[in-house]
Amino acid sequence: MIKTKEDKEFEFSLKEFRKYARPACEYCKDYSAELADIGLGGIGLSGWTMTVTRTEEGQRMVDNAVRDGYLETRSIGDAPDALELLKKLCNKKKMRPFTMLR
Repeated sequence: MIKTKEDKEFEFSLKEFRKYARPACEYCKDYSAELADIGLGGIGLSGWTMTVTRTEEGQRMVDNAVRDGYLETRSIGDAPDALELLKKLCNKKKMRPFTMLR
């Protein structure tokens, strides 16, 4: 989803943008930034962004942002299908064969 400064909104599928991906994305097996303190992505949650905290520091940053009013959260338990979709896409990317080097 793209929102312009003029408040116009456009929605596209990720497949439509695949041709613009960095070439390195074809070789990376990490769909969800597994080494990051915090991973973010819009996956199956209309109007929300899935946030995965993987470290104590990442959790502390999210907690502080919520406390200070920058973020609003809800439990992933409210959308279990989104978590299953994330797991499926992570596994799919890990198992995808590499493309040929050009």
